[in-house]
Amino acid sequence: MRYPFLFEKRKNRENSPNSRKYGFSKVRKIEVRRDCHDGNDMEGVFGRELLQSFIRLLARIQEKSLDRDGRGVAAIKEKSILGGPASSIPRYARVNTLKWTMEEATEQLKNEDWKVICLTHEDNFIDRVSSMAENEVIVDPHVENLLIFPHSKEFHRYWPVEQRYLILQDKASCLPAYVLAPLPGSHVFDTCAAPGMKTSHAAAILGGTGLVIWATDRSEDRIETMKQILEECEVKNATILHGDFLKTDVNAKKFSEVKYAIVDPPCSGSGMVKRMDELTGGNAQAERLAKLRNLQTMILKHALKFPNLQRAVYSTCSIFEEENEMVVDEVLLDTYVRQNFHLASSVLPTWNHRGLDTYDFGADCLRADPSKTLTNGFFVAVFERTSAEERVRSESSNNKMCKMNEDGRNTTAVKKKRKRKMGLEGCGGEVKVAKRKSL
Repeated sequence: MRYPFLFEKRKNRENSPNSRKYGFSKVRKIEVRRDCHDGNDMEGVFGRELLQSFIRLLARIQEKSLDRDGRGVAAIKEKSILGGPASSIPRYARVNTLKWTMEEATEQLKNEDWKVICLTHEDNFIDRVSSMAENEVIVDPHVENLLIFPHSKEFHRYWPVEQRYLILQDKASCLPAYVLAPLPGSHVFDTCAAPGMKTSHAAAILGGTGLVIWATDRSEDRIETMKQILEECEVKNATILHGDFLKTDVNAKKFSEVKYAIVDPPCSGSGMVKRMDELTGGNAQAERLAKLRNLQTMILKHALKFPNLQRAVYSTCSIFEEENEMVVDEVLLDTYVRQNFHLASSVLPTWNHRGLDTYDFGADCLRADPSKTLTNGFFVAVFERTSAEERVRSESSNNKMCKMNEDGRNTTAVKKKRKRKMGLEGCGGEVKVAKRKSL
């Protein structure tokens, strides 16, 4: 078991008063060797109690050092600011399981005098999170390895955040990779990946094994940012491609094992709390939304053409129907997609805020909203490949429906014929045709 909690500040930090580039030197790790002399699983030769006391002492020393620089727990808690639309959303921090475990993270937080609270699906999430104390950390009940901290403008200076042990990522942004749920060892393609938050999340879910993540983006600057973030997060199983995904040959041999895809295309960003006020009024231009919708549809259709793709997640940080349900609806009408894919049902059933009920598939989609989920606005839908057995059942069901409709038409025709016959029988079964009188 590792306890990577000891850090040293870089000696040569920039002297500029406006500089926010903080860093640490290499992590000094304490490796605790498991010994099993008498059959019992004892940690190290010092014993559990002595070891924990030693770690708490080291944590206090480290905390005092960080406090002097304004990056300690006390400074973070004191600068928690309540009020205002953006600050009504708490700080979500995803535990980077490529660096440490959830158990190690919560243990360290307790050593730093945070009170760790675990919620269940039965608890009132909105009320409990809205009323959390400044020294509380809540373990999110919906997304694994996600922690909820009180809102603070200084939280980005907290040492686990600076060192990417905790990754600041809104809860709604964690949904795509989480519901995609790629299996370890699988190949994943992130179509519009930069700056890499969802890529790093997928890597953590995969466990960091093998060359399994392909990430592409058009922007060279964003690509460079993504490379830095992935390196800091210790993502070692990603291949980054610079280019337009729509020009990517999905049938290339190197992509033959891609089974999962993340499709988070360019969008209006109307779900971001800081942008909602300016975009939810009359400023959202219909022409721009139409162009975005067209681009989003093309990217999603292209992603679904990976020959061995089994599952794809489509997401936007938008609240507009044009970029969400309308895109899904249009894609489902595509002949190739309709024959090979369907929307996954019962995605994250504990999530109450679903897609618009004006669509048949609305309940199969996820929506996020600041007032209902305490997150940024978001939309998520999952496409699954239809198996051969499911396709046969679907075709059989369709054939039965067609036969029923045909039988219904035949039955109606028979009834009409019977009525005509009964009408004739009412006249004794004979038809008397009056002869025309000659003029």
